[in-house]
Amino acid sequence: MTVTIKADEVIKQPDDWSVSTDGLSIIKTFNLSENNNQTVTIEDEAGNTTEVPFKLIISDTVESTTLTVTEDKQIIRGITPMTTVSEIKEALSSEMSFEILDKNGNTISNTETRIGTGYQVKMENGKTYTLIVWGDLTGDGEISIAELAVASRATANPNLGLQEIQLLAMDVSKNGNMEIADLAALS
Repeated sequence: MTVTIKADEVIKQPDDWSVSTDGLSIIKTFNLSENNNQTVTIEDEAGNTTEVPFKLIISDTVESTTLTVTEDKQIIRGITPMTTVSEIKEALSSEMSFEILDKNGNTISNTETRIGTGYQVKMENGKTYTLIVWGDLTGDGEISIAELAVASRATANPNLGLQEIQLLAMDVSKNGNMEIADLAALS
């Protein structure tokens, strides 16, 4: 995380900080694990000093340009079957570091492992997002004939007793309903 502090007059370079070419700003890059209160002493050309307190706040949210992140439900959707851990890591961005967990909560170290519905993104602070793979009801990262059959039955009978995560995996249109169009998109 890079912090820039701007002044209204030329300032001297504090220890461990850089000064802009116009001398009106100081810049320092901090390690993201430094989530705390900081203070820097700024000195002007006349020798006057000022203590400037600031707090580093690291965001624990995840963003993606290709996947749908629903922050209030902490789910990530739009993952296609056969997607690997490395592909998920490339598709997500965050100020905070994160790891991918399987559906049993184990850290996945093999980046070629396929992502399945129920896998999680675990942030450095413990916050988790559940991953939803389209059509994957069993968490294996694929769509099988058996899963398509369940999806077909769920279209006809919404009270089939599926878990919410399974319903989300079948709802390709993201409208909250399992419909024929969703089934067609999955097959």
